Order: sequence, then structure tokens, then C-alpha cells
Amino acid sequence: AGLPLVAIVTRLPDPPPPTPRPTHFPLSPFTAAFQDMVDAYGVPQYGELNPALPMIASFPFLFAVMFGDVGHAAILTAAGAVLVAFEGRLAGPAARAEMFGMVYGGRWIILLMGLASVYTGLIYNDCFARSMAIFPSAYSLDRSTGEVTRKSPTAVYPFGIDPVWNRAANAMALTNSYKMKQSILFGLVQMTFG
Repeated sequence: AGLPLVAIVTRLPDPPPPTPRPTHFPLSPFTAAFQDMVDAYGVPQYGELNPALPMIASFPFLFAVMFGDVGHAAILTAAGAVLVAFEGRLAGPAARAEMFGMVYGGRWIILLMGLASVYTGLIYNDCFARSMAIFPSAYSLDRSTGEVTRKSPTAVYPFGIDPVWNRAANAMALTNSYKMKQSILFGLVQMTFG
């Protein structure tokens, strides 16, 4: 007759949750600014697609869809080209000045946004908010009456919006509607992809 055996139960601590694998993306001066923009919203986890890569093409283009003006875009392109061309000389001042450092860090984005905006500015036929007559119009305008007639049933303006549209009563409604619908469609595609 012995003493009863008492079970000794020792609760072991739960195993620590597995630590997520670190994410590392090799960056160049060209891709660093795009990666910084993505990381501002969240760092992609291990095994996920890095959204910075498709963003290199889509972000400047979506900016250009909203900003398409050849004149302003030429200034933006020139500023970006200067920052890129003299990046070695400007690195020191950029490190010392917070505001200029941000602009310097986004030099490739500025250049790409400017180039894409030149392209969409040509499509929108806008230069400092004025139309350009690069090609002959498909319409003839009677300046005394303001009447617009088509030159022939097959006549089309070769690239972009015909400058005669700026004389139309619905010019603002047409171009703004065109730009807004494009922006929404491209933004929807980008967000769906993201």
C-alpha cells in the first residue's frame, strides 16, 4: 500500500511564431525611388510580386494622362534631365538639403513623368493650354460665322485631337470627358492589377 501517484503537469510555453523571411530587392538609382513609394504603403512580403516593377511604367503614364501638356511637360522633362545628367555633382547638396534631397531622389520619376506627359500632351494637342496645329486639320473653319465643316468624309487628323475642336461649343466637355474617362479606366486597371 503505497502513496498515490500524483501527476505533475508542466505547461510548456507555446513555440514562438515563425518569423517572416526578410524581403530584399536589389535597387539601382533608377528603381530606388519607385521602391520607396511602394514601401511607403507596405513592404511586399517574401514570395510576393514586387509592385515597384510595374509601377515604373504605370505611374509616369497615369500622371501623364492627367497632366498632358507639351509645354509644361517640356519644363518637367528638362528639370528631370538636368537632375539625372548632373546626379554626381548634385549628390552632395541633396544630402544636406531635405527638400532638394527629396526632389533629387525622385529625379528618374520626374524625367519619366515629363517624357510621358510630352507624349500625352501631343495626343491632347495641348501646349500651355493652347492647341497646336501640327498637321492640317480635317475640318475647315469659317472665322466670320464660326461654322466648322468637314473637308471630306475620309479626312482625319493624323495624331491626337484636331485643333479645330477648341473652337467648338462643347470643346471643354469633350476634352475633359476624354481625359477623365481615360484616367479612371487606366487607374481601375492599375488598381485591379495591384
